[in-house]
Amino acid sequence: MTKRPVNHKDIAEYVNIAQSTVSRALDPNKSHLISEVTRTKIVDAAEKLGFRANIYAQRMRKLKTDTLTLIIDGQQLYSRSYPDFNVHHETLTWDLICGVISYCAEHDFDVKLLPLLTREDSEIQEVSKHLGYPYSDGVIFLGYRYLEKAHQVITEQKIPAVIMGTLATHVEKLAEVSVNPAPGIRQAVRYLVDKGHRKIAFCQLMKSSNYKFVDQRRKAFETELKQLELFDPELIYWATDEIGIKELVANKKVVNSFTAMLCINDPMADRWIRELKYAGMSVPGDKAIIGFDNNPAYPDLSTVDIPRKEVGRQAAQMAIEAIKNKSQYNEKIFKESEFLLRKSC
Repeated sequence: MTKRPVNHKDIAEYVNIAQSTVSRALDPNKSHLISEVTRTKIVDAAEKLGFRANIYAQRMRKLKTDTLTLIIDGQQLYSRSYPDFNVHHETLTWDLICGVISYCAEHDFDVKLLPLLTREDSEIQEVSKHLGYPYSDGVIFLGYRYLEKAHQVITEQKIPAVIMGTLATHVEKLAEVSVNPAPGIRQAVRYLVDKGHRKIAFCQLMKSSNYKFVDQRRKAFETELKQLELFDPELIYWATDEIGIKELVANKKVVNSFTAMLCINDPMADRWIRELKYAGMSVPGDKAIIGFDNNPAYPDLSTVDIPRKEVGRQAAQMAIEAIKNKSQYNEKIFKESEFLLRKSC
């Protein structure tokens, strides 16, 4: 026969105290109304009897779910139909998610993941229906490019919301946590210059980028080199894939034009290293190569680190504070990137 769970009445009878006093003592929002001696006596008895609070009943009474909805823009996923957090790109996304989950776990909040897979209006409308009580108390957007309509629902229902990611969106009425790439790029460039490099190149994904994160990183690179009076626009290269990098390495004019290179991300930096070595050059002997993102798949690569888990934790903290204070923040927080020196430069 299954043993009945211990309740407040059982504890009250055990310590010979009114049930209402037990309820207050075990309620985090009301325990301060009970003397420390009585509260300690009740808590000790609850532990001895094996009492476990009914969190669902507590949430229903206060009309709170203690849950955050994390909406994931499909752009953050390598494959929207089959998300796989083991592949390069999604490993970075998973770090952001883990930051949210870890902070919420420490503060007794649950996290509900809602990936936006199709970007169709019907899906956005369906997602919007499941925001706010009784589904969740607040929202975190991972990415924002296709979520403006969900934002409209949030504004109308006054649901606390935070945007997080590695690129600032600057949405006026929502709180946001993102990353400033400039500090890490500045550190990387200064290191190369201190080592005697004067011909420092930059390689991006395509000649004319539609991705704001590419422009943001390149501009930070250009700004730093211009301050040092070392910027050369001819040293901005682009390659969409490994074939493009092979073609650049095969071009002696290109290879001889630089002694160090900062790449738009770690996979590109790794491809450059492999192709340079295949062509008979050494890294970092002949060329210094630096990536960006601190992807765990490339442990020996010098790179610019993005504190993704910190971004996730900060976003969760802001969302939970907004829920508890019953207010919507619009604060913008930018975590700083950092250069990590390893074996490639």
